Amino acid sequence: MHWQRKQSKQHGLCYKYSLSKKLKEQNRSSEEFEFMLNKLTLEELIALKLEICSKSLNGKLSGMKLWKSFPYMAKRALLLYSLSITNSLYEAAGSIGLSYAQYLEILIKYDLDELKTLRKEIEEAKKITI
Repeated sequence: MHWQRKQSKQHGLCYKYSLSKKLKEQNRSSEEFEFMLNKLTLEELIALKLEICSKSLNGKLSGMKLWKSFPYMAKRALLLYSLSITNSLYEAAGSIGLSYAQYLEILIKYDLDELKTLRKEIEEAKKITI
C-alpha cells in the first residue's frame, strides 16, 4: 500500500468572497432571482436597471452624466466579478487580462467596499511585487 501525502489546497484572499452569497445574506437576491437574471443579456440588464431607476425618479435620470460614468461602473463590475470567481488576487488579475501588479494598482484606485478587509493584504502584496 502506497501512502501519499495529502496536497493542501492553497486558498488565496478571495477564496471565501462571493457577491452572490453576500447579496443573498442581505436578502437582496435569491436562487429564483438569479435564475431569471441569467436569462437576460448584459445589455438588457443594464437597460432595465436604468429604466427602473428612471421610473422611480419620475424620469429625472436624464440629468446624470451616465455616458461619462459608465466606463467606471463597468470596470468596477469587472473587478467585483474577478474577485467573486477566483481563489486569489493573482487568479483574479489573470481572469480579466491584467498583470498582477496592474490589478493591485487598479484595486487600490477603485477602492471597493468589498476590499476593505483585504486592504492590508493588498498593500503587502503590492510591496512584494514592486
